[in-house]
Amino acid sequence: RQAYIVRDLKLITSNGRPLGLYDISKDPDEKHDLLDDRELKNTAVAGFKAFRRELKVVWVAEPKSN
Repeated sequence: RQAYIVRDLKLITSNGRPLGLYDISKDPDEKHDLLDDRELKNTAVAGFKAFRRELKVVWVAEPKSN
């Protein structure tokens, strides 16, 4: 699972599928899922996908043992 937070919205996904969308300023306990709001959902998912496209893979070398 992953969470994408922008401003007051938190989108929770699993394997790229949206599982929940919450307005964390008005609903900090995440009780009211907003995924039924198609416009809000589409905006959040589009932002999440755009963010993921910008991520870069970073390879970290293992420390050399002495």
